[in-house]
Amino acid sequence: MSKSERSDEYLIERIKKGKTGAMPAYGEVFNDAQIGALLAYIRGLDD
Repeated sequence: MSKSERSDEYLIERIKKGKTGAMPAYGEVFNDAQIGALLAYIRGLDD
């Protein structure tokens, strides 16, 4: 599955809440603007 097949909402929630055993939660670390920048970076990886 390519990164672009996941919705923005899914990726934002995964960044904020993490996934047990796979990725820590960053919702307390990054604000919404920073998470938006991370999402843009992730989307840019597909190019």
